Amino acid sequence: MKACENCGKCCIGSPCGMAEKHGMTSTYSGRCPALVRSSGKYWCGLGLRSEGQEKADLVHELKIGAGCHLWA
Repeated sequence: MKACENCGKCCIGSPCGMAEKHGMTSTYSGRCPALVRSSGKYWCGLGLRSEGQEKADLVHELKIGAGCHLWA
């Protein structure tokens, strides 16, 4: 598995279930509404706005930083 490079490929295709669970929905198909671009890289907006145990739970559930299965 390739290390995450914050390319956003995993989130550009469709909204994630966690974003939908947190009330972030999109009226069009495509990128996850929680996807944020900053400094040329993509980040999960849910992770950026959370702290403590909530952030730890999101990181675990979404496997943030665990590696990219799309570029394996």
